[in-house]
Order: sequence, then C-alpha cells, then structure tokens
Amino acid sequence: MHRHNQSLHLGLLLALFALPLFAIDLAKDGRALARIAVPKEPALLERMALADLQEFLNRMTGATFEAVEESLLRPGEPAIHLGWTQAAKASGIACASLGKEEWVVKADDHALLITGGRPAGTFYGVWQFLNRLGCYAMAMDCYSTPAHQTLTVTGLSLRHAPSFAGRLLYNDFPGAAIVGGAPADLLEQYRLFALRSGCNGEQTHRQRQYHYGDLFNISTTPFHHTLTLYVPPQKYFKEHPEYFAMNSQGERFAPQGFARGSLCMSNREVGDVTLQSLRELIKKDRSERAPEEWPVLYDISLLDNSPYICKCPKCAAISAEEGSEAGLLFRYINYVATEIAKEYPELIIRTFAYSAARKPPKITRPVANVLLQVCNEFPNADAFRPLSHPFNAGNLAGVKAWAEVGGNLQIYDYWNIGGGYFDPPRWETVLDVIQPNLRLFRSLGAKAMFVEYERDHVCPQPFYDLGYFVASQLLMDVESDVESLIDAFLPAYYGAAAPAMKELFTEMRAGVKAHPTRQAIHTAGNWQYFTPKNALRYYRTLKRASESLPPGSAYRQHVDSERLTLDWCVLARQINFAPAFKEAGVTMESLIAECEALAQRHIARLHPAKDLFQNRFHQKFDKIKVVLPRPKKFRNVADENFRLIAYPQATPFPHIHSELVDDPDSITGKAILSHGPSGTDADHGIGKMIQATPAIRVPNLQFTLGNIGSKRDIHPSAQWEISTVHKQVHQDEKYHWYKLRGAIDLQDKSYFWAHSWAIQFKTSAVYLLTDGMTDNNVWEAWVSAKFTGPAYVPGSAKENAIWVDMVALTRPGAKGIEPDEPLPAMQIPPSPTE
Repeated sequence: MHRHNQSLHLGLLLALFALPLFAIDLAKDGRALARIAVPKEPALLERMALADLQEFLNRMTGATFEAVEESLLRPGEPAIHLGWTQAAKASGIACASLGKEEWVVKADDHALLITGGRPAGTFYGVWQFLNRLGCYAMAMDCYSTPAHQTLTVTGLSLRHAPSFAGRLLYNDFPGAAIVGGAPADLLEQYRLFALRSGCNGEQTHRQRQYHYGDLFNISTTPFHHTLTLYVPPQKYFKEHPEYFAMNSQGERFAPQGFARGSLCMSNREVGDVTLQSLRELIKKDRSERAPEEWPVLYDISLLDNSPYICKCPKCAAISAEEGSEAGLLFRYINYVATEIAKEYPELIIRTFAYSAARKPPKITRPVANVLLQVCNEFPNADAFRPLSHPFNAGNLAGVKAWAEVGGNLQIYDYWNIGGGYFDPPRWETVLDVIQPNLRLFRSLGAKAMFVEYERDHVCPQPFYDLGYFVASQLLMDVESDVESLIDAFLPAYYGAAAPAMKELFTEMRAGVKAHPTRQAIHTAGNWQYFTPKNALRYYRTLKRASESLPPGSAYRQHVDSERLTLDWCVLARQINFAPAFKEAGVTMESLIAECEALAQRHIARLHPAKDLFQNRFHQKFDKIKVVLPRPKKFRNVADENFRLIAYPQATPFPHIHSELVDDPDSITGKAILSHGPSGTDADHGIGKMIQATPAIRVPNLQFTLGNIGSKRDIHPSAQWEISTVHKQVHQDEKYHWYKLRGAIDLQDKSYFWAHSWAIQFKTSAVYLLTDGMTDNNVWEAWVSAKFTGPAYVPGSAKENAIWVDMVALTRPGAKGIEPDEPLPAMQIPPSPTE
C-alpha cells in the first residue's frame, strides 16, 4: 500500500447545487469524528459500498469508522449518510430518479451525503469520494491509501454519471486464471478490483461479476459471432439449406461453427426461426437466474471470417439497393428486435457492423432497441496514434460514417493486444491515444466501449497496469487529468523506484510519438528509439531500480515484471543487440537465465496455479534460446554478412492447412509443412496456379520476401519485394537451397511467404536501425525447401506437400557461399499468366 502522512482539507465545489460552504470534520489525529449512517435495508452494492468506505477510511486515517442505522443517530451528530437515506431526501435528492450508475456526493451541515441510483450509483459515489482523497484501486494487488490522520471536507458537491454506460477493458485475466486452476481467493480479488475500478462488463461467463451495466448484461452465449446459435446448421441445413448463405456459384453452404458462413437474411422464415430461438434462450435464462440477474442484452451478430452475408438473388438485390450488405443485416435484425420488443420491451439486441457489414447502408437504420457495435478495425489502424492522426484517416472516416447512421452505438476497439499479437514482445505504450480517442468516441455518441487489451500472461506489455488504470478512470470520467493519474500511480505501484520508472515511461511515450511510420498492432515492427544503446541504458536503469527495493516486496515484483519484458525484447533481437550488451559485460546466456527467473516470479505473482502459464511461457521463450546450426552452404560466410531465419520465426496457419512439424530431414529439426490453402491436391503441381483469396490466384511455386506497410525511400539497388516463381525443383524429396532474384532493403516489418500465405516466417527481427548507414538492411535471400509427392516427383508414394525449414540472408557480394547444387535436366513448364 502507498501511504504518506499528511492532513487533508478537501475543498471541491461544482456548482450543481446552490449551497453555502459547509464543512464537516471526519477525523482528527487518528480519531473518527463522524459515524456512517445507513438506511434500514440497504441493497447489495450499498452494503459493499459501506464495507469499502469503512475499510479505506480506516486505513487512511488510522481511525475506526462505526456504521449505524440512520434512525439511531443523535440530533446534529456529524455523519456520513450513505445510500438512500432520509438525509439525502431532506437535502432534495430524489434517489429513485437517479440513473442506475449516477452518484451524488455533497457536504451538508454536519453531514457528508453519498448516494446514487440503484444498483451501482452509491458504490461508485463512495469510490469517487475515495479517489478525491488519493485512494485508488490501481491494480489487483495494488491500492493507494495515503495517510490522512486529520480529514475535513468542505464545499463538496458532485453529481455525475460515468462517461460511458458500458465499460469493458478485456484483459483475459479471470478466464485464463480459471482455466489455469487459480484459487478462489485470487478470483475474488479480481472481482472486487473490477467493481472498484468501474468495469461493468464481463471478462468471462465462468465468473459472474458483482455488477453489470445494461449494455453488457449479456446472456451466457459467446460474446460475438452468434448467428448459428439461433439458426444452427446441424439442425436445419439438411432439410432447409435455403436458410443459409449462397455463394457466387449459386451453392448454399453451412457455416463452420462460429465462422465462415452466414444466413439467407432475406428469407422471412430465417427471421422467424431466429425469433423462436431467441424466445427459448430468454426463457432458459430467466428460469435459471433470479430476476435481478436476468440478462438485458442478446447478441445476434455476423460470424467471423465471412467476407459476405448471402449472394442469392433476393439478398443481392437488397444489398445493391442499400449499397451495403449492412442494409440486409439491419432488415433481418430489425424484424427480430421489433417483434421481441412486443414481449420484452426492456431487452436490447446487439449486432456487429463488421466484415461484410462494415459499410453503412443507404436506407435502413437500426430500430430503437438495437445496439450497433462498430469496430475500429485493428488491421487497418495505428493503435499508437489517435484516430484523428493522418495514419488513421480511413478508420476515422469509417467510425464517423457509422455515427451518422444514428441509434445506439458501441465501439469495439483494439490496443496492443497480448498473446499472439504481442509476439515478439515490444517496448511500447498506447497510453497517449486513450483519452483523445475516448473523447472522440463520446462526441460521436458512443454509449459503450469494449476494448481488446489482453494482458500477455507470460511477458506483459510494458507498463500494462498503468495503462489499464488510466483507461479505467477515463471510462468513468473521460476528462480526468491523465498526468495526475500517472503521478498517483507510479509511487503506489513502484515505490521508491517511481522516479526511475517515470523517466523510462516518459522516454517511451516520446519515442512512440516520434516514430515516423505507421505501426499496426499485429505487425508492429522495430521502434526507432529502441536501439541497442538505448536498450542497454533501459536495462541498467531497471536493474538498479529493482535492486534498490526490498527483495520479495510488491514494488520489486512490479519493477521486475517490466524487466522481464525488456529482457525478452532484447533477446528477440539478439542478432543485432548482442554486441552492445556483450561490450557492457552482459552476455545473451546470462540474459536468458535472468529472463527465465523473472518470468517464473511474474507467473507466480498473478497465477499461483501456474502449470498452464509455464507451458505458455516455454512455448514462446524456448524459441529464443535456440542456437541454430550454420548450414553447410554458408559455413564460410562472415558472421556480419549472414542471418538465418528458421522455426523460431515460423508462422503456420492451420486454417489454410499448414503446420510446424518435426522433420529429421532438416538440420534444424523442424519445418513448416503446407498441404495447400484448400488442403487438397489441387494446390500442388508444377506450373499450377492456386487460389490465394476469392479474387486472387498466384503461382504454386512462388517464394517471396517482402516488406509490410507503406513504401518509403529504399536502397536504390534493392527492391521493396523480391519474388521468384521456380521453374524446376529437385527430385530427391530432400532439402535444397533456392535463391530469390535480386536484393531487398528490409524495413522494420517484413515477412517471407510461400504457397500462397500458408508458409510464413517473420523476418522483422533482422532489421537494424541504420544510424545513417544505407546498406545495413540490404540482403539477398535463399530458401531451403523440399517438395514431396507425385505432383512434384513422378512415381512418389508420399503426400503432395511443400516444406520450408530455413530462410538465409546474405549481404550482396558476400564471400564464402558454396555453389548451388545443379537442378535436374527436366524442365518445368512455365506457369500460366493471370
């Protein structure tokens, strides 16, 4: 706990009530001068508000604040009147007319009144009052409770509601903790933290929250992509294929789970089946829960990975009339929502302006009980700049267009997401976009925010808890002072190391702002400020900060979690960072050992039942420890002229039939095996063209190394992308090296890909900040591949497949490369042109 001794005279006056300046003394010299008065029958969250008010006032003042039923107060006795009290009524506050989350806090003669609408207004009022004393729920394991032995409140008059009616920062903590077998007390610790920090949505159906806002009080179904819950293909497709989407070839097809398909939304029977399924789901929910827990919101939204809704003539005609398939979706949703409102007028139907429905329709608008969820789609956004930045012009235009449609709007946003998208770890923050974006969304009429901000459980995003805390406060009050919140957080979370941590964080914020190019969160490359020299300085600062704190203390644990990420960032780029660290006496071997030890402590801190997270850690980290063998072909190439990419950088895609497999034929022991995007023999054969997307066909034997992002000035002799369509392959079904034509100036985000997109290797870690040297990132490329099966080797009994185990990069003109092995005399016919 963060504490500092001081006396506090709280004087906050907002002109919402015409009041003289009343003062009430709550504590003096560690002794309580007022009691807490409550009504005879407070509601659940009001009882929890009382418990929190007592606990944290007691901690801050050292006094004991007694609770008493309001009717037992002595006349004129100083008191904090909590909840729907007679004092609130006498003061002119109509508690029953307040919004469900609206609070009132004001000082009256000899009284401090804290009340609010039900169910949550009084609870939020208590925490708004505590916040103004400097008491915050910073993180699950960190509360700030400054010492105020003498406490006087003067002229306090607040009436407010949260800036957004729906508030959910999705962090994936409780769901992951439950799967990992976390103990009940840890999950309860999280549940209280979520309530105290203002979250009113659900992280997982596996753990009920104490409070849900109406816009997140959802039925126990998946949160999104739910069409097949209402019209299940396993029940209807055989007898009623006409209920499901038609493709451009005129064929009806069944969705696959919660993805790849849709419904024929112009078919009124589909709406009726949906409506009946919805009625059954509502009845089920209400039979299993108490009335105060009945869901208010039901999601009926498009399936994932579905580029269109339906191409049947009737659906296509509606989409053409509307100028968007969103019009087709709205007509279907509006019918269901209108009919269900006749029976359940309190219910909300949520749907997604997403994928095929991302463009607003010309004609149809959502009816009053529809909540429209609009994505600030992350593949196209730079999450490190405000939406108003030129890099995000397209996303801004899209969100504004939906705001003009009107109705009830919820924003689905994405920040630097943990897990697969935070791989490898990066030294970055999104903090400086949170307030400007939230202000923008509120100005556009957004009533709710759902933000994907998953914590990486084994290698957290740097300063993650700080970002989560600031964002939580801004969702409650978007005009909160961000810098004051940061200054409150740092000493509470890092203790005496706060000044060093602020210096690091300030430099990180400046570096993100100054980065000259667009950074998409799922392909964010190297930041220009994260140089080997700077990383070494950050490393020393963090190590000194950690060692200055008591071993085993929460402060040291928090600093060490930041060290973990920094170490991992360096190790992920050790090809370029090792020399600077070695010169300073820090070897990569010692850094690996240190990183593993820090990871163990981090996992134990948040996930005491840790087996699941140990496995996740090793799945990611063991790749960093790999020492790849030098291929014979390049054994005489100087180290500075050679880079090797292999399975630690591999990205297989099971949904298009590629996988990372053990392969004893490879000197690395592993390879990406591609069966082909369609998973059939049609994807194989010399000279074949294969379907990369519904609109694009590519040569089967095309190997490409290319940069990702906006083209900028590159080395004059290098290409933005180098690509070769191979006309011959070796016939022994073993690995051989195949050279790509030309040289490439690799930029901060780049990939190798083959067999359409089925085979991919990340090459971004090779990028080196140039420091004015124009040749640092210019490379030629070689690919180690083998081809099996009769489509490549006549008479083979093996399956048709393409295997890639390594991508080697050499400097143009590098010496020591052994000659290529001759290809067989057989000529492969050229690929047909598109």
